[in-house]
Amino acid sequence: MPGRKFEEEVMAKIKTLGGSDFVLDFIGDGGTVTELAKIVGCSRSFLSRILNKRPEYRAALEEGRRLQADAFAEDSMEIVDTMAANGNFRSEDVQLAKERVSVRKWMAALNNPDKYAPKEKGITINVGNLHLDALKKVSREMLDVTPKVVEIGHDRSED
Repeated sequence: MPGRKFEEEVMAKIKTLGGSDFVLDFIGDGGTVTELAKIVGCSRSFLSRILNKRPEYRAALEEGRRLQADAFAEDSMEIVDTMAANGNFRSEDVQLAKERVSVRKWMAALNNPDKYAPKEKGITINVGNLHLDALKKVSREMLDVTPKVVEIGHDRSED
């Protein structure tokens, strides 16, 4: 199969670059699978597919992305600090920097959600209290349908 031969050639190129350690360092330093694919001479989707089917490379990609999240966070700080140090900027510069930081925050949260994704606040629900409140509400709204005793007979005042 011609595809198999090409896959072996691509993997040989990656091994000469340093194998899974190279992939980990390349991605961890902020590189992308697209950039790596250009280096080894194949498409991004092909490279992603062949790396992800090999456990040592899949692990390198995952760890590299966690490290990359830290690089994105540091890069965001550098963007803001550089802009603040320059001091002379237009509103367009601020908007661009804000967008660049926003994308890096999103990528950091995507690559390492445990560390960078916003934490959702937990909601505590006490089902027992909800049930009791519902029963109290129903009892307040119920009509009193208890029969009342009415004396039947004649009125003694007429005597």
